[in-house]
Amino acid sequence: MRVVSFVTVLLFSYYVAFAQSSNPRNATPDSGEALPADTLSNEDLGVILHFPPGWTASETFQDPVLFDPDADAPANCCTQIQLRTQAPASADGGFVSWSVLAVLDRRCLKIGSFPKSIEDRRRIAEFSKAICEAFKHSPFIPPSGMDYGADLAENGELKQVTVRLTGKTTLSALAGRPAPQSGDTQIYTMMSIAAVKGRLILWADISDPVTTAELKTQKIELWHK
Repeated sequence: MRVVSFVTVLLFSYYVAFAQSSNPRNATPDSGEALPADTLSNEDLGVILHFPPGWTASETFQDPVLFDPDADAPANCCTQIQLRTQAPASADGGFVSWSVLAVLDRRCLKIGSFPKSIEDRRRIAEFSKAICEAFKHSPFIPPSGMDYGADLAENGELKQVTVRLTGKTTLSALAGRPAPQSGDTQIYTMMSIAAVKGRLILWADISDPVTTAELKTQKIELWHK
């Protein structure tokens, strides 16, 4: 069994806020159509996504083995992908960064309760380790393991805890997904989980150093009815 090492840190790599706009921008694609927008909202999930200009998104993306080579593994069966976004193709054939938005079934994955406070370090650690175990075969978990932590966004009486896991690895190839044609590429991975409207929302990405810096400026907005 692969051993995953952890380092407890407080991560602020992504800014999480509560949406206050009464008219968020909505995008509803035709089947299979890529959306060249840089803002997408899903009112049912309670999420507004912002991503760098030039990225495309698809709500019809399906990959039955995205999170585990075994199609029947809990990581696949207990995860519902809602959206996939992708950076523009590199002119030199380099790595193409991409992200997914998904809903997690906590009980199905057996990952325990979600932390209610960033001060509950024990629960944050247990939850993070359970996520790493559940998704250990996914492209988001590098062999060296992930750093983990939590941060808090506040807007009046609303408080939103987000658990984040970050990692990095060096790739020369990534089978079945966009990959560099030659040479090694430093790749950063991130998995961010929040409890919104009674559901666990996952936002995860795989990106090169330049795109990672761009993604840090893109906020994920969460709101509650």
